[in-house]
Amino acid sequence: PVYSAHVHVHHLRIRAPMYAPNADGVDPDSCRHVMVEHCDISVGDDHVAIKAGLSQLARQAFPRFSTQNVTVRHNTLRTGMGVSVGSETSGGIRDVFVHDNLFL
Repeated sequence: PVYSAHVHVHHLRIRAPMYAPNADGVDPDSCRHVMVEHCDISVGDDHVAIKAGLSQLARQAFPRFSTQNVTVRHNTLRTGMGVSVGSETSGGIRDVFVHDNLFL
């Protein structure tokens, strides 16, 4: 999701080959009030990559395009790189809570 609010990603099975380039699972970008829960994710890149813009526009519009209030919980995270914050963070990121996930 991009430029969204009140996003609820739940009970999904997300798969991408390990060798696939840029194969993130869930990438909330410039979003508010995001919940990712009860998903089973196995990908070749980040399971969840929290972002907030890449451009000068994102910096100028802060906090309008910031990412905030993100919760990642009760997921099974298999092959992949885990939960990342960034690298695209021009708009700012705050209030991220990652808990009770199973990393295999």
